Amino acid sequence: MGKTKGYERRLACIQASDCWSKEANRHELDGMAYRYSLIKMHERSLSGLKLALIDPEMRIRLPGDANPAPEHIIVAMWVTGGFLNGQKFKFNENVNCYIGDTGTGKSLALEPLRFGLDQCTTVEKVEKEVHSMLSEELKDMGTVHIVIRKGDTYYLVERTWTNPQVEPVISRISEEEVEKLDDAIAMKLFFPIKAFSQSEIIEFARDPEVRLSLTDDLIDISSEKTEIYSLKVSLRENATSILAEQSRKFSVEEGLGELPGLVETKKQLDKALDDKKIQNHQLWYKERKIVEEAESQFNNLIDKLAPMISALKLEMSQGEEIKQLPNQDIIGELNNIYEEWEKELDKLKEGMSERLTSIIEKLGGLIGRWKTRFEKEEGEYRKLLAEIDKDNLGLQTLSDRRNILIEQISVLKKRKSELENDVIPKIYKLQEDRDKILTEMQQKRRGITIKRESKAKELSQKLENKIRLNIHSRENTNDFKNDIRKIQTGGRLQAT
Repeated sequence: MGKTKGYERRLACIQASDCWSKEANRHELDGMAYRYSLIKMHERSLSGLKLALIDPEMRIRLPGDANPAPEHIIVAMWVTGGFLNGQKFKFNENVNCYIGDTGTGKSLALEPLRFGLDQCTTVEKVEKEVHSMLSEELKDMGTVHIVIRKGDTYYLVERTWTNPQVEPVISRISEEEVEKLDDAIAMKLFFPIKAFSQSEIIEFARDPEVRLSLTDDLIDISSEKTEIYSLKVSLRENATSILAEQSRKFSVEEGLGELPGLVETKKQLDKALDDKKIQNHQLWYKERKIVEEAESQFNNLIDKLAPMISALKLEMSQGEEIKQLPNQDIIGELNNIYEEWEKELDKLKEGMSERLTSIIEKLGGLIGRWKTRFEKEEGEYRKLLAEIDKDNLGLQTLSDRRNILIEQISVLKKRKSELENDVIPKIYKLQEDRDKILTEMQQKRRGITIKRESKAKELSQKLENKIRLNIHSRENTNDFKNDIRKIQTGGRLQAT
């Protein structure tokens, strides 16, 4: 193949000869086709030759061109069970074509091959369609048998349609026996193939993101994908931890909104219950008891005075025989003494009544002054109590309420301390870890994009820029990017 200066398109080169013999150095029949070219045409015509010259890399071969035999060959396939039961396919190591009208089962012959080699479609939109097709075609326990060749060794690959699906069974074929390989073998690495259904090709044309998978097959991004998978696992674990801590945060925060109000209520109760007027007012009640007792005692003295005087009254014995007594003079004087005592008692009664009345009047004035003071104090106390005890519960109930508030405030303060010193710092730390994971994931994805862009540039150069391949990573609007943007809001992620 050659190029001409100033002419961009690569020129097709062929070689030929007439009947000139190299050995004899003359024209002769044995010299015919000494030099030749292989030209691939759909028909021997000028139009066929024109197509070959336009696409020389695919349609023209010179005798000296390398034509290596393929190392990996699908030799044959047959199916037991299902729609294609007993159908056998033998393949050529070069080009094979399924030819048939619509609905004759061309796709049904391709998908079992991919299923048997464990390399079904990865295009999500086509995956369900293929799964439904294979399920209908192979039914339960339908088995695909495939003979492949790697180098000089033949293998039999067998895979049965089950739910859940099982890995292919691989056996080595020799002249003597078919030996089953017990080692776990990843079929995608052991015998990789490229196969695309019509639906996939349509999706490749329709969806730029799906087309990226074609580029990814040409580059090694296994390490990046492994790291991204590991980062996704870490991200899920991080999300689980964040949700757990946030749930704990909601639990700890429960009731904390009431803390300021409870503290304020306790302050008011402290002010009220510790107020000197409240405390001193209890002494007023003790004092009232003393005053009321004095008033009662002195008021009762008036009623007790007459019986007391009567108890002191004495009477001399009288009778007819007293006149017959021999000492009438002494008896007469004794009678006078009794009369004198009675007069003294009358004077005593009158004097005590006057003095007792004076004392009671004095006591009444004293009690009146005290009651005036008490009523003033009681009024102020009731006013203060009305402000404190609006529900008219009583001081004891208010004191009990304060004790309950002290316990509630203590519990809520412990929660607040736990929230501020443990829960929130943990959430911040987990969010920082999440941002680091997401940033690292973005970097890994950017690394994949760089490799894709490099491969696209390389392919474009090989195509002499007749077809340009572009990786529009910035226009990627898939769900992952949208989720990243949502998480980035309010976070520390840097746009890349």
